[in-house]
Amino acid sequence: MVMKEAPVKRLALFFGVDGPCGQGCFARSVGAVRSLSQTPTLMRLTHLVIAGALLASAVTPANAQFGGLMNKAKAKAREAVQGPAKRAPAPAFDDRVLEITDERVGQLIKGLETERSVMSANTPGGLAAWQQREKAAYAERKRDYATKTAGFQKELAVWEAKAGPVNKCRDAVDRKYASNPRDPRKNKEYDACGDPGVGPARPDVPEPRPPADSPDQQDPVSAGAGAASMTNDQYSTMRERVTYLVSIKADFSKAKSSSGHGFADSEAEAVKKRLPELERLRCVLENPDCK
Repeated sequence: MVMKEAPVKRLALFFGVDGPCGQGCFARSVGAVRSLSQTPTLMRLTHLVIAGALLASAVTPANAQFGGLMNKAKAKAREAVQGPAKRAPAPAFDDRVLEITDERVGQLIKGLETERSVMSANTPGGLAAWQQREKAAYAERKRDYATKTAGFQKELAVWEAKAGPVNKCRDAVDRKYASNPRDPRKNKEYDACGDPGVGPARPDVPEPRPPADSPDQQDPVSAGAGAASMTNDQYSTMRERVTYLVSIKADFSKAKSSSGHGFADSEAEAVKKRLPELERLRCVLENPDCK
């Protein structure tokens, strides 16, 4: 095969071969290379090169997978040497941070059950039931307010009819003694105008909720703390610490990171004994508004 003159010339110029002989020699060289590439020996060599390239491309992903397995193995080895996440030391127990014992876990469970009961609409003393009663009571208070307001308007009209002339008389006395307000005769004339008395009291506008200390109103957390025989602060702290232990199933080896809470081993054991009950109450444990 003979290459066309224009492409040969461009290739010759590219490789720095110019002149009549140079370009002709370059064309003959290209033809020789083409003829050589089609010999059986070179074709076999070409096939081997292609096969080697394919083999290398197939081995590369396998090497990558092997490297990933090696990295995981190294991570497991480090974990085995270093152990689980570092634990914080047990706290100094006081009036706020109570030690988690078998008895106190039982108290906490009683408190959580009370909270759930308070939030349940099916419980007579529950918060949801109280809200329903309060809604009906508020509607009744509004009706009562409307009745009292109508009566107040009538009483106010009577009082204003009586107080009008008295006030008009007093205004005249004030003008009469404007230049000498300390004249002793002023007080006598002032009293002679009469006294309309105190006007009627305007009824209070009903509030949508009763006062915070109403015996009908229950706060779930306060009710739970009372049932657990703890203060609100003690109960909230106990609840927070137990929540963490339940989240790792009272097994520190399952902690993915160190916790700001410190625990004694006996505390974890106390929670582990009642773990099924605490798991059942987990919604209330983690969220006081859980119903």
